[in-house]
Amino acid sequence: MAIDQLRVALVGTKQAGFDTVLAAQQYEATIGAAENLCQQAGASLVVEELLELGTDAHASAERLAAQGSDLLILQTTAFPSGEIALEYARWTGQARIPTVIWGIPEPTGLLRLNSLCAQNFYCSIFYQMGARYKWVFGAPEDETALARIADTIRAASVLRKLRHTRIGLVGSGRVPGFYGSNYDEFSVKQRFGVTVQRVDLSAVFSLAAQMPQKEAAAEVTKLKAESPVVDTPDNELEQTIRGEWALRRLADERTWDGIALRCWPEWFDGMGTTPCAAAARLCDSGLLVSDEADVLGLISMLLCSYAAD
Repeated sequence: MAIDQLRVALVGTKQAGFDTVLAAQQYEATIGAAENLCQQAGASLVVEELLELGTDAHASAERLAAQGSDLLILQTTAFPSGEIALEYARWTGQARIPTVIWGIPEPTGLLRLNSLCAQNFYCSIFYQMGARYKWVFGAPEDETALARIADTIRAASVLRKLRHTRIGLVGSGRVPGFYGSNYDEFSVKQRFGVTVQRVDLSAVFSLAAQMPQKEAAAEVTKLKAESPVVDTPDNELEQTIRGEWALRRLADERTWDGIALRCWPEWFDGMGTTPCAAAARLCDSGLLVSDEADVLGLISMLLCSYAAD
């Protein structure tokens, strides 16, 4: 899978009546910290100016949406208008864009920023709007706060990869009695953006028969050399190789990132063996395969794989 890098948007807030000079200083420090985090994660950063009005936030949200932003970091740098949060919550809620609402500590003395109060205020607005968010509290140099934001950037990167993921459902559906493998294709598409393409098992069986005999025999010899103890007959090993070869060909032709395989009972009749070894070898090579046509299980496998890079 080759996709563009994650796009992170950074927004800060201000309001007359609070210390806008200090807010600007804090925001500059925040920009530097965010740039470092994005550089480490291989993400790009788009920085918006400190916002004060809801109309400015509306224009900013439209602009960030057009740019395809994947994650919003919304810092309540100084106490702002609630209309700003409303505009961003509308956009991120509709587009399912995760948001970090970032509050910063108050300097000692007079109330100059009131950031914590604003953060609580903004979290309430996002909650009421049904927009996904997490909150982080800490100064731009706070390592604990930065670590939480770094984790969120990595998670957003995984979600972005999922939105570009294509998987193959090979077989007519779950195997008999495996009710946990049922899934709602519409919900999977809406929640994760994953595309599911269905292919009948007959396509695998037909393709497996087309593998050149000389190539299949060579792979059997190689497999036996790799495994110190092999009690399986050569004809079953060859069928394992042919099944692996066919599934790989299908995935390459259709640009699948993984396969949910209906592994029985038809596979026994069509191939004369089980697909478990073929699936395991494909997983070892980087093409993830779930058995029992388990689409949700495959998505979980892909999530872990993407997170581990």
